[in-house]
Amino acid sequence: MGTVYVYSHNILGYVTHIDEYIVKKKIKENGESELYVEVILNRNKDYYFEVDIQNTDKIEYELKGNLDKHRLKIINAVKKEISGVWIIDKKYQDTYKENYDNVVKENKHGITRAIYYLSPWYVVLLGGLIDRIIESGELSTLLSNILNMSITGLGARYTKTGVLLAILLLGFDNLNNYELKRVKNKLQKYIMTNIYLKIEIKNEDFSDRWAYELESLSIWDDKYHYNFSECPALNIGTELEGPKYEKGNFGLLYNFDTSTNIEKMIEKLKEIASDIINVR
Repeated sequence: MGTVYVYSHNILGYVTHIDEYIVKKKIKENGESELYVEVILNRNKDYYFEVDIQNTDKIEYELKGNLDKHRLKIINAVKKEISGVWIIDKKYQDTYKENYDNVVKENKHGITRAIYYLSPWYVVLLGGLIDRIIESGELSTLLSNILNMSITGLGARYTKTGVLLAILLLGFDNLNNYELKRVKNKLQKYIMTNIYLKIEIKNEDFSDRWAYELESLSIWDDKYHYNFSECPALNIGTELEGPKYEKGNFGLLYNFDTSTNIEKMIEKLKEIASDIINVR
């Protein structure tokens, strides 16, 4: 479709060519098409762009800043999106590690691991799941199988409960009991309060710890930081946002029978995970 050439000043002050990126085409949710290019930049620098698209003399453009968004929608007559979880794209993070390290240094926080937008029923379910993970050493192993296998699918019987639970627990994969207890302590006051909750999980495993020598000592003791805040009701049309300058994907949680017993849901989780182990 075309090419975007990127330039910046070097240490001598001369404008130099940095890189070039292929322009791509995508279809938006409303059916319209748009051209886009994904450019990797370091912050606090001036850049110059040269856009070369054939047979085009004028363009309108928008700088997005890697702000992932998703608007909750109705899937069909009986299925609609009512909550969502943004998860960092770990492959992208590893590929452009220098950019992520810069975000950490400048914002005085770690890379965002996940952002949860949860309706009250999912808040209760998450609390119950975390309780059972802490209580049962076996469940941590079972969770790993759910997270690694159920989203890709092992048959229709896993789809409703297995994928739902896998999405809900994506941000807590590989957390030890100490971290989970910290989450549960913060989550406890919101359980059974009918509050819509936003949870941000930031990774504080810094590669350049010297940048934080003036920060609280807790930054050395805890691998993750958890920010809990009340959010407006999540309705069809509500727009969920990921963090700016970080790239990830949304997992969506659908309307569910809220009369379903939480303990039965957790037992179903164990059944599914055990089945997955047996299939393996």
